[in-house]
Amino acid sequence: MSKFYTYEELRERFPTREAVTQARDAVASFLEDQTVSLVTTQLWDYEDPKNPIAVVYGSTTWGLHPDIGEQHTRRSDVDVALRCKGSMGYNPLSYNIEEFCNLLSLQTNVPIEITMVGNIGLYQSLINPSTADHFRLLERFFPNGPYGKFRRLMKVDFQDRVDDFNDYFRQMSSYRHLPFVDSRWIERSETMKILSKLENFPDHIIRKALGREKMLPAPDTKAKIRDVFFGFPYEWQLRTEFGTTFSSMFTISSEYEDMIDDVSKGLSGRAYHEKLRKSGFNLMELARSIYSKVGLNIRPLLRIVRIPKGTPVIILHHYPGSGSADVTRLEDDFGNPKDGVSVKRGYDKFATDFVTIDKGLEFVKTDIPISQTAQYDRDITRIEDPIDPVNGWFTYKPKRRGYCSIKACDEKTLTEFEDECKTGDEWKVSQKYYRLYASDALNTKHTRVPKRLLEVSPSS
Repeated sequence: MSKFYTYEELRERFPTREAVTQARDAVASFLEDQTVSLVTTQLWDYEDPKNPIAVVYGSTTWGLHPDIGEQHTRRSDVDVALRCKGSMGYNPLSYNIEEFCNLLSLQTNVPIEITMVGNIGLYQSLINPSTADHFRLLERFFPNGPYGKFRRLMKVDFQDRVDDFNDYFRQMSSYRHLPFVDSRWIERSETMKILSKLENFPDHIIRKALGREKMLPAPDTKAKIRDVFFGFPYEWQLRTEFGTTFSSMFTISSEYEDMIDDVSKGLSGRAYHEKLRKSGFNLMELARSIYSKVGLNIRPLLRIVRIPKGTPVIILHHYPGSGSADVTRLEDDFGNPKDGVSVKRGYDKFATDFVTIDKGLEFVKTDIPISQTAQYDRDITRIEDPIDPVNGWFTYKPKRRGYCSIKACDEKTLTEFEDECKTGDEWKVSQKYYRLYASDALNTKHTRVPKRLLEVSPSS
């Protein structure tokens, strides 16, 4: 989380990106030494000496990867995850680590935040899904590091993401009335921390939204998550409602960066305070406008529309060595994995009934039409967006098994499919349409196709 500074802090030690890097390295080195000491003295029954009990994570961590480079800014903090045991969050090194980090923060003016991870009483309130998402990315880029084991301690990763959103909004709404009436608020570090929370408010919302859709980029820096969010080519109510507000808050952040530079060029304390007071008020008002629109439930704002309700679609079901197809009409918007796919066929079949006659049982076709409703997966694990939004297909994985491809089609294709199903064998028609469209759906030039699907598909 980016830091806001009092004028005195800026005059005492001007923030630099190098200072953040040095603080990160100092913390990482200290944590390594402490782990070695812990194992040597056997103060804790530690199951894996190669896996540290505390680790640096967050934006500063990406700089440790040789192919990525430093991603943090001069205002970034250093995040530390500390493994704990028991209902009281026991860790024999917690005091040493906290004391070292507090002292280092005072010396460098770099904020250092410690998060407890493990089976502890306040577990749910300390770890949120966004943290677990970040550790999942670190695990992928640092496969030999400790991040995988840390992430598996975060069972909160599986909690309802909508609940997490609502909890976060309730927490942030407590800052809607800042102590700005006090003329000396701009001289207090505690108020600067509140400003930091308000400034990071839109980025945290974006990060949580992308995490819910499994769309987080790596590295998951502010610049990259904003690019993904604003560059998403489909309708997203959250962006429609708050995109302009978010951009206004980002502008305040940029202006504050310029304000910091102005202090180094001789900006007076009075002028700095006046500018900071204005920025603080603007951040608070913009945050209030978000609270007022969200209300008690953010779920409607998280809705994504990749293909609108009522659109004719082709759905391909891929099985090892075979597949089937359906051409139908969406009963609901196709967008979020949690909403899945819901369709209804637009044609009727005739019911088959049993009728008793003198010669025994015989099938007789009645005049009773039955609407053929097909409820597809309402909960899918992931949606892969096409590389080419015009020519590509969406690929999704149902929880039951296999993979599916879906794409909008025209009314003519829907009518032709329905007519063939009415007059012929539906299964044969389904296989015919699968063979007709499978190669296009699995064309990696315009569609993102999972490697596993390519290996088992009949067209591979």
